[in-house]
Amino acid sequence: TLFRSVQMQLADIYGNMGSLYSKMKRMEEAEEKFRKSLEIEEKLLEKQKNGAEEKGSDVQIQRDLFNLELRKKAAMVSNTLGVLCLNQSRREEAEKMYLLSCELYTGLAAEKADEFEPPLAMVCFNLGNIYRGMNQPEKAAPYMEKTWDICSARRDSSQVCKQIYDSMNKALQEASRKQAEIAGLLKKQGREHHDNGRYEDAVKSYQQAAQLYAG
Repeated sequence: TLFRSVQMQLADIYGNMGSLYSKMKRMEEAEEKFRKSLEIEEKLLEKQKNGAEEKGSDVQIQRDLFNLELRKKAAMVSNTLGVLCLNQSRREEAEKMYLLSCELYTGLAAEKADEFEPPLAMVCFNLGNIYRGMNQPEKAAPYMEKTWDICSARRDSSQVCKQIYDSMNKALQEASRKQAEIAGLLKKQGREHHDNGRYEDAVKSYQQAAQLYAG
């Protein structure tokens, strides 16, 4: 409808203004415009959700195309708001925005994987890092796993996925190197305990070293 078209254009304008303010380092104004854009998009999505056009009709086809574009824009804006909030150390607000973006991109990726899996991976990566920063590894794990699954499969076809994959792979290699170093120190400690007759301490050190080498 004309109303939906006008509202969509208004959301675009607010989004463009938010981008401009962001480039001008006027972050408070940028966030205000992005939030206005997202508010309009969420209201339109709610109206779309409550629509009742007949399936298969020309009207429904147009509605589906509008819905996809609307969800795409809302996913992008909510992700941008997550970045803005995180840059200001507002982690809980950033988490909320990233979760919304992740939900939207997950639905979009189910329809168009080639287009929407790379941005979904980026949002999952951001969420995983937020939870790691909040010392919540159990929450971070599924998002990091999702990121790895997407990026390892798409690193040859998506620059975004390649960058994330390389970053995660480097971090894993560094973690493995540090783990091996610690295991080596524990092994040396075990030998020292053994040589000095502290057998129980030696067993503990060897067990810890073995666990690290095995992991």
